[in-house]
Amino acid sequence: MTTIWGGYFPSNHPKSVLTSGFVDFIIYGPGDKSFPALLDALEEKRPYNSINNLIFKEEGRSSKRPKTNYTIKMRCRPFPMKN
Repeated sequence: MTTIWGGYFPSNHPKSVLTSGFVDFIIYGPGDKSFPALLDALEEKRPYNSINNLIFKEEGRSSKRPKTNYTIKMRCRPFPMKN
């Protein structure tokens, strides 16, 4: 079984989490794109070491990919102008 964990604790304590033996991957930061990409890579047996926002064990050491903050563009009305 492969275990993927995200959130505050694993993001701030990745070494403790990965060395526990219970967790295989950590999603840190927004997982909107990283989590589905990791699932696809695992299912299709493709490399996952290019997926951002991912921490995992590689050759006995933790490997941390760059963090990407995805922004969602929302259509909002402008604030009222003040004179």
